[in-house]
Amino acid sequence: MRVLIVNFELVNMTDAELRQIADELAPAFRGVAGLERKYWLADEATNTYGGAYIFESHEAVEAYLASDIVAGIKSNPHFTNVSMREFGILEGPTAVTLPGLTAAA
Repeated sequence: MRVLIVNFELVNMTDAELRQIADELAPAFRGVAGLERKYWLADEATNTYGGAYIFESHEAVEAYLASDIVAGIKSNPHFTNVSMREFGILEGPTAVTLPGLTAAA
């Protein structure tokens, strides 16, 4: 299991506008290979937005990073300070806080 954290700030776009667009785009993420879940992130007070993605493997993260969706995020004129960082998980303590976890770190 791998976690991808994506963050960005908005430029010339309001929180409400982003939320509306996110609602419209959400179904597109159902078809992302290897994506187990996505949490949409928003902190209007600090103008920080993004997502926490849970992927089944590093290969799935790599494929996503090479996708048109990510190209669109990186080229969106309303997004600045875009960062993307992949993490593994610590299986032992995660299994305590998320019973039933069987994926390797």
